[in-house]
Amino acid sequence: RGRRTAERRNGQIVRRRSSVESAAVAGVVYAIAASVALLMLLDYPRPELSDAEIEAWFADAGNRWRVLAALNVGTLAAIAFLWFVGVLRNRIGDREDRVFGTVFYGSAIIHAMLWIAALAALAAIPSAIELFDASVRVDSGAVGATGGFAAALLFVAGPKVQALFVMSTSTIFLRTSTAPSWLAFVGYGFGGVLFAVPFVARPIGLGFPLWVLVASVTVFVTRKVDDRVDPTRSP
Repeated sequence: RGRRTAERRNGQIVRRRSSVESAAVAGVVYAIAASVALLMLLDYPRPELSDAEIEAWFADAGNRWRVLAALNVGTLAAIAFLWFVGVLRNRIGDREDRVFGTVFYGSAIIHAMLWIAALAALAAIPSAIELFDASVRVDSGAVGATGGFAAALLFVAGPKVQALFVMSTSTIFLRTSTAPSWLAFVGYGFGGVLFAVPFVARPIGLGFPLWVLVASVTVFVTRKVDDRVDPTRSP
């Protein structure tokens, strides 16, 4: 019986180590993909440009396909982020506080939705041009509407949801000892900045993917904390 218990415990440890590794990989993929998607959109035309300049920018097939590629990479980032959240939640297991766990999970879903919606708004004009060919008229008004909507999601509403996610995650880290306390305190500080700044643009905009990257690597490095598995829990 003791041997069977030991085998069961070892099996649990192996599975939970595997889940930690999956969370770390997903977090790294999200951080890289999200950063790449944002960098690909740096030269997106601003509405203060003349209609001729804007029309010339969108007439370039390379510019259009770069925006569409950013949408695809950004969607991959959102999927990796949700995978990171799901695996991390599985690692926390029964130790998760229901209140903060709900905020943690809910803010993650909202962030992914806002992120994809913002990228889709930026890709609306290139998609229309590719779909309807040259019949789409592009001017400063169209760019201002789609770009302004995307900016409101990415730089105003999005950071507040990111702050909620970071601070709830940091609280869970502290209460469950899933990660070092310093990571939680860094999260509180970063979350406070996201809440306080009314319009989050670069370079602060890259801070959230960076925080997820640091959290993923830290949780992976300190995964030995999770090896203290309760043998009475079901596998």
